[in-house]
Order: sequence, then structure tokens, then C-alpha cells
Amino acid sequence: MRTIDVNTFVNSFKIKPDKSMSFLLGAGASVSSNIPSGGQMVWDFKRTLYCTANKIRTSLYGDLSKGNVQKEIQSYFDGKDGYPKLWSTEEYSFYFEKCYPSRSDREYYIRDKVRDIKPSLGYLCMGEMIINGKIDLVATTNFDNLVQAGAHSINPGFSLKTISSAVSNSVGFALNEGFPNIIKLHGDYLFDKLKNTTSELQNLEDKIADIWKSSIKENGLIVIGYAGNDNSVMSVLEDLIKKGAIKKGVYWCKTKDSKLSERVQKFMENACNDNEQSAVVEIEDFDDLMYSIYVAMNLNNSNIDELWKANDKKQEITYNSIGRHTEIAITNALHAIQFPKKCYVFSSNISTWKELRATINDSCVAILHKGKVWALGSKNGILEAFADKITSNIEEMDIPIYMMKLENSDVIGMFYEIIEKFLISKGLIAYGKNKYFDRSSRRLINDCFVYDAIKISLSFVDHNVIMNLLPTVHVLKSDESQLDRFSYQSIVNNEISKLYNKQMDEKIDIWIKKLSNNRKLIFELGNAIIEFNTQRIRFSGTGSIDKCYLAKETELVFDYDNDGCVAVNQLKGLINYGPLESYVNRSVRLAILSPRECAKDIWKHLNELNRHHATTLKQDKVFLPEYIGFHDVFKCGLDIPNGDDTKRFMGYSLSEAIKTSAQEFFNGICQYIDVMEREKHEFDVLVIYIPNQLSKMRELKNENVYFDLHNSLKIYCAGKGIVTQIIEERSVHTKNDMAKIMWGLSTAIYAKAIGKLWKPRITRYDTAYIGLSYVQSIKNDEKISIGCSQLFDSEGNGMELYLRPLKDPQIIQRNPYMRSGDTCRLMNNLKRIYDESVPLHKLNRIVIHKTTHFTKEEMEGITKGLAGVDNIELLQIQEFSAWRAIRFQNDTATPFPIQRGTVIPLDKDTFLIWTHGSVQHDELAGKKLNYYKNGRGIPAPLLVKRFMGKSSALELVNEILMLTKMNWNSGDGLYKILPVTLDFAKALSRVAKQDLVIYDRPYDFRYFM
Repeated sequence: MRTIDVNTFVNSFKIKPDKSMSFLLGAGASVSSNIPSGGQMVWDFKRTLYCTANKIRTSLYGDLSKGNVQKEIQSYFDGKDGYPKLWSTEEYSFYFEKCYPSRSDREYYIRDKVRDIKPSLGYLCMGEMIINGKIDLVATTNFDNLVQAGAHSINPGFSLKTISSAVSNSVGFALNEGFPNIIKLHGDYLFDKLKNTTSELQNLEDKIADIWKSSIKENGLIVIGYAGNDNSVMSVLEDLIKKGAIKKGVYWCKTKDSKLSERVQKFMENACNDNEQSAVVEIEDFDDLMYSIYVAMNLNNSNIDELWKANDKKQEITYNSIGRHTEIAITNALHAIQFPKKCYVFSSNISTWKELRATINDSCVAILHKGKVWALGSKNGILEAFADKITSNIEEMDIPIYMMKLENSDVIGMFYEIIEKFLISKGLIAYGKNKYFDRSSRRLINDCFVYDAIKISLSFVDHNVIMNLLPTVHVLKSDESQLDRFSYQSIVNNEISKLYNKQMDEKIDIWIKKLSNNRKLIFELGNAIIEFNTQRIRFSGTGSIDKCYLAKETELVFDYDNDGCVAVNQLKGLINYGPLESYVNRSVRLAILSPRECAKDIWKHLNELNRHHATTLKQDKVFLPEYIGFHDVFKCGLDIPNGDDTKRFMGYSLSEAIKTSAQEFFNGICQYIDVMEREKHEFDVLVIYIPNQLSKMRELKNENVYFDLHNSLKIYCAGKGIVTQIIEERSVHTKNDMAKIMWGLSTAIYAKAIGKLWKPRITRYDTAYIGLSYVQSIKNDEKISIGCSQLFDSEGNGMELYLRPLKDPQIIQRNPYMRSGDTCRLMNNLKRIYDESVPLHKLNRIVIHKTTHFTKEEMEGITKGLAGVDNIELLQIQEFSAWRAIRFQNDTATPFPIQRGTVIPLDKDTFLIWTHGSVQHDELAGKKLNYYKNGRGIPAPLLVKRFMGKSSALELVNEILMLTKMNWNSGDGLYKILPVTLDFAKALSRVAKQDLVIYDRPYDFRYFM
């Protein structure tokens, strides 16, 4: 049997004569258009039957991709006589009839699945090929009308002929040579009675069979998305091959991770023996194949190539539905009164930035743009600096707005240089990036000199330049030499953490006065003047000044059947109601891998999980309830092995391990994990204990190696199907609060072993979320870029992590970005992985979070890869923003910082949201009291910019706040600062750098918690 790769097939198809190849499409071709495959429907039928029989809501089993969920449901059917074996070809028909015995009910089920669907990228590309005359016959076993929809999305008036049993007595029941033809082999949901069970599928009408046979006899056949499980279609194909009737061969396309059934395998062996053109083609999926053909044929259509430009893809963000803030927020930002709007522009013989920097002098700043020099400063100074390098007249030109709006704008970069030259001339010392310290503010702390410092940040917001002033400190040794990075950051963090509302407010005002001259804040270089208002930008929920808003704190639900089981504080919710997914009368079984010498330490620590612990933390005394023991919190036991348990405890010699290198130690640990893999059915979570004596094994990182013990163990165990909890000695022998430690450890273990702890009270069931990040790594001495991502819904269903190497990344400011093709394939794969969870609701909206901006190519690829999804939100979410805001009440800075959920619009596409801040709720600090997580310094907001989408600010903000509370691996905190989309993407980026990682396969997120 001959097998070829997709590129070979695409090149072959491209040169074949028009209309010489027909297509046979199965359910796999329609999965990316939100229509489940036959295999996915089987699990849907099983879920329905199981839940009905046991009086359970199907929402409890919302994610059917989980092995433990499939195992529980399948065990119910395995014990019944007359039921087909798991994965047998009889399952589809058997369970469909069992679930819906009435033929009309089966029709209703199918109609519901295919109604109001949109064609994915593959069908759009097929439609373009049909319209261009490359394809004129498509047969399909599917009930949908996606082939027609694909063509009509390209050309609404294009004529197609549909042949099915619905028109068997009409004149048109025959191939029409004037129009392309679509043959519905199993019926058309719009007209006829559908064929979807064994007895119905066996008897494909003779007339339709004859038409299909005659249409492919003299041509070739391409099969995509069809498993070959129904006898009626396969019998026709087998008969044609037996007679040598398919002249141009059969190309059977299969995804790389799938296997052909025995019947299809035998069919293709015969087809390849009969015709040398026949072959099995390994593809990514239907969409990727059709798009590859579309590109190879040099086809162009704006409905495909410019999906991202559609007018309905993006709308201005509206805020009125969010509640108004009741207090005033005064920021650290200043509006520009004036800034350069023109530049001196000229041609020169300078071609590199290095040469440009060597040319400019103290009287000018300059950049290279589109082959010309753009300069600010004194014209005489520019003439003096560039002298004989100028090759044209010097013109004064307007600075285009787009140049100032660009990410890392070079024009804004010139403004930074003007400010730096001015501040240095005033005696400040520059250090780091856009940071300056005042030598006269020196004070001695812990034998180090500490100086007051300021970080300046510029941005172009709503057609104006904004300057943010962020007070900080600079630290030098007493001999004024540099500290090591860890010591330096420790002192800086300690000093900044003492700047609360009032102190930060005073510091900002002091720096404004220090930078001003005669109450004016002006930076000049020649005739380039930048002047800022000395009054800080303020926002309020009322009055005439700029508005700010306050979103409500996310409520969490702990019972699928009872919406009254609600809490804001997830830990109190667990105590009052138990976890969302619970398994009564079973225990979470732990296994332990530890040095034998430290076994007592880890046993003692784990046994603390079964004891009570009350917090001693003053700040968290209300938020952190008493930890009441694993069983009472989670309603299930915790089974901890002892040293006599040979299956669930494994020890090694610490004294021998210390003698090894980091890589040798890891290899040795992996050998123990290999042994434990044989017994993995005996435990749910493997606890790996790392004592302080092995701290040198934690990492080995240089230009050629990036080894991290924690991440390497995670990825190795993921490959073995083992969920891990890695515990270091610093968590065992500690003076930290034991209640906090036990809450964090217990929630992590339970989520890894069992599942979901809670879900948001308000959810949008038709929405899924994607987090994207990129990382560069060294593999086989070659630098590669990797895309890291995951897709899941608001309840955590379908949460799989996915890594994909980028074929030809676009590098911008040293950061990798995906090309359109890579992005399209990634979206296709993420959608396919999500569909394998057999979600209970159709997916109509996808929200994508990323920390860097979305490029044109990324937006093209995303819209193509998700062509069947109407509503796509693309949000850049920056964690490290220069914005700060002081909470004021009656012209006085309040003791507590700005509230979590505060929203400040910056322009029509951009807003700030504080995911970290004070919260007032009875469950957190007491009635009408403020709870501020960690209680240090003042919080920074996330900067959110929309590149595509049409949701209101209320929906976007509520989703971001909700996703900060959906990381079950951090149950000891009310929230994380980043939404879980980006939190997981960051974690995945670290894992992606390890040599052991396997690309292009989904990982259950629990392996990396």
C-alpha cells in the first residue's frame, strides 16, 4: 500500500485536468464547522443514556475527552449483554437507536446538530475550486449543506445541483453537466428522511448508487473525513475497485494520528495494487488540505484572504453597562500639551542603525524609516552631524499618526531620547531602560546606598502623548559598585512594597516638581518641544471628568444542580458545599518518590493534609477559613502510602544522588518513574519530593542548554500518563502559615486527581477561550520558535495544552510571531482538540488572549482557521503596565488601594483593568471592610487592547475577572493577576524549552499544574 505526504498530493492534484477528480466527504470534514463526527456523537449518545439511567445532569460530564470520564461511562455499558465492544464499528448505529429509537427523533437530533452552521476554511476553499471549475462532483455521507454553503459564501448566486432521495421522482434526478453536482448519499436534512442507522445505511438507493458509480468511473476519487464504517458506501467502492473502474486512482486521506479500519486498509491495498496512482495521504485535517490546494493553485478571493478585514469583525468598545465607580482615581499619567508633529526628513548614504547612532550629536535625534532619515532637534545641528552624508534636500514633513501608534514606535523612541538628554543635563543619572536616579537622595540601608528614582513611560493614547511617572529606587553597594541581580531586586521590591496610596501619591507629586521648571514640565531639543500638563489625569464614576467603572466580583458555583451553592471566596465555598466534581466513597490515592533518608519528612507533611489548621496571618484571617482536613473539605479520603507499600512508595539513596550532575540525577529519577509507571493504575497523583541537598539539580541554563528539573519531570511524567505534585523542602520545613500551605496543596492534589473544584456562576456556554504565547528554544543546536496554546470553555471543559513548532516565524523586536499559515493550522488543531471533548453546546464565539500585539498575518490565519466561528475576540493583555492609580475619597488618598474590577477606558480599543486590588465582601475581610491580597504596595492594572471583536466592555471585563479565578492550582489565593489563559500559556512556555517535549500533540492541563 502506497503512502504519500500532503505536499506530494497537493502538487499532483494541482496539475491534474479540471473535473478529473471527484470527492467523497465524511463526517471528519465537517468537525471544524461545529458538527460532531460519528465517534463524537457515539460518546454523546453514551453520556445521554448513562445520565438518564442514573438521574444525573449531563453537565457533570461536560468534557468527554477525559480518560476517567470515558472510563466511568463505558464501565456502565461494558456490564450489559448485547452491547457492542468499545470502538467497534457497530457502536454508532447501536447507540443512536438506543438513545433515540424513533426515526423522527433521530432526524430531530441531526437537524439540531447541522442547523445554522457556518462553513469552515476548507469548505470555503472547496467552494472557490468548484466555482473555478476545478471540481464538479462532491459526494458526501454528511447531512449538512456545507459544500453548498462554502460555494455560496464565495458567490451567492452560483448554481449547484443537489442529488438525493428527496428528488428521486423529479426530472432532475441525474447528473447535470451544466452545473457542479453534490450527491447526498445518506439523505439531505432539509428535505428527505435521513439515513443514520445500520438498517437504513445498508440500502443506499440503487439509483443514487448508479449515478455515483457512473460519475467516478472514468475519473479519480479523493476521500476525506470518511471512516468507511457503513456497508452501503464501501460496497460501491469495493465493487468499482474490483472491476478496475476508477481510472485515475483513489486517494484516501487520513489524519496523521489516526489509523485506517481493517476494511479500509484492505480496500486501499487492493486500490494501490490495481492502480499505481492510488495512495493513502497523511494530512493535518480537511481545512489544512483544502487551504494548501487553494494556495498551491494561486487562487485569490477576498472572502478567504481578507476575512479578518470584514466590517463586522470589530466594533468600538462600549462601557455603559458596567457600573460607575463611586470614587475618584488619580493616575500617575500626564497629558502632553504639545509634542513634535513634524520631522526633518532627508535621504542619506546611511543604511544601518549602528551607523546612524554613530552620526547623531547632542543637538538632534534621528531614526531610519523607509530608506530615509527622520530627525528632530536643531536644523543646524542636523546639518552639522550629517554633513556630507545627506544626499537630498531636507524637508519638514508631518509625522503620520500610524508611526506613533506602532508597538515600540521609533518616533516615540525619539521622544524618549529628547527627555533623556534633557534630564541628564539637569543632573539626573540614567540607568536601565528609561530610568533615572537622583544622586542627592542617597541614603544607607543594609550597607547599600539607596537612591530615589523614576521610571518614565511614554505612549500614544487617543491622539495624544501620555507620560507615566513610576517612582522606584536604585541601589548600589557602599563602594557604588553593582549588586548581584537577586540582592538588587530584593531591596527594590522591599522599598516599593512600602509605598501605599498616600506615600505613592506624594512621591509622584515630588517627582513632577523635581522635573518641572517654573511649574512647567518641558523637554526641549532645538525646535523639538515636548510639554506635559503638571496636573495628573484623573477619572471618576460621576461628574464631567473622564469616566471610570467598577465591575462586580466573580461569584463561583459548587454544584451543577443547585445554583444556590454560590460563593465569592472559593475556600468557603468548598467548606460549605464541597467541590463541583466530587466522587463520594472513594479516596485520592497518592504515590511517593523520595530519598529514603527524607521519607519521614514528606510523610509527615502529607499527613498534615488530614489535620486541622487555622491561619495565623492577620491580613488573611477572614479570607482563609480554618483548614478542616482533606476528607471534610473534599468529601473523599486521602490515601497516603507508607514505606511498606512497594507499589506506591519508592525511595532512592540521597547520599548517592548528591554525587551526580543535574542531568544524571534527572535520568536516574526517570528510571524510578519508569518502574512506577507499571503500577500507575494503583495511584492518582505521584508526589516527588526534592530536599534542599538536591537544590543544585534544579536547573542548568546557558547558551546551549536549558534544563529545568521541575519542568523536565512534568513533561516526562506527562509522556507516561502520570500526574505529579512536586514538593520542595522549603514547603515542608517552613515558618510560613500552615493553613495557607495546606489549602494550596490540597486544592492542587484534588484538581489533579479528580477534576473541577468550582465554575463561574455566570457563563456563556457558546464561548471558548484560547491563550497564546511564543517561546524560543534550542533544539539540536538550532534555535526554534514554538507556539504554546490551549483552548477551553468557561467551565474548564476541553482544557488541553498544545505546542507547535513555527515553520517560518516573523521576528519583531526579537520576539517571534506566527505567519498566517502556522496560525491557521494552530487554530484548526485547537478547534479539533476542543471538539474531541464533545461539548454540550455549539461554539459560536472564541476569545483569544495574548501578551503581545496581533500582527496582520496572525489575524489572517486566525480568521481562516476559525472561519466557521462568527464572533472572534482578539485581546492583547499586557501584565507589566506603567499605569498606576491612587484611590481618593473626598480629596484624600484612602488607606486601601484601588478596587479590583476597576476599569478605565483609554481609547475606543484600549482599557485598563485592575485584576489585583482591594475587594469589599463579607466573605473576604468582614462586612464593609477591604481585603487586599498580600497587602503590599499599590497594584498595577492590566492593559487590554482589542484587535478584533464586538463584545461589550462588561462581557470582556467579566470574563477576564472570571478567568483570574479559574486556576485550580492556586486555591490558597482569591485570584491570580493574569487570566488563566495567559497563566497556563506562560507555564507552557517554560515547559516548551525542555528537550523532552513532544510537539503537535495535546496534553491534559493537569500534567503541568
